[in-house]
Amino acid sequence: MLAGFTVATLAYAEFMNTSGLERALNEIVSAIDYRDTTGLEAQTNRIRTMMLDTEFPFVIAAAITQAYRELGETLPTDTQNLCAVRSSGLHIA
Repeated sequence: MLAGFTVATLAYAEFMNTSGLERALNEIVSAIDYRDTTGLEAQTNRIRTMMLDTEFPFVIAAAITQAYRELGETLPTDTQNLCAVRSSGLHIA
C-alpha cells in the first residue's frame, strides 16, 4: 500500500457551502443551454474562475498542508516532491 492521505468530500462541501459557491454555481448550471456550445464554454470558464478566485477555508487548507508535509516526511528523499492526486469523491447528503 502506498503512502497517502484523504481529503473528505465533506471538506469540499464545506468549501462550497460557506463560500456561497454552491448556490451561485447551481444558478449558473440551471440556466445553461447545453445545445449552445459557445455559451456552455463561457459558463464553464466563468465557473472555473469563480472557484479559483474563491478563498479556501483556512482550517481545511491547513489540514491539507499538514497532511502533505507529513506524507513528504515518510517518503525517500529523492521522491519527496512527487505525488499523484486522485479524485473519486462521493458525497451522500
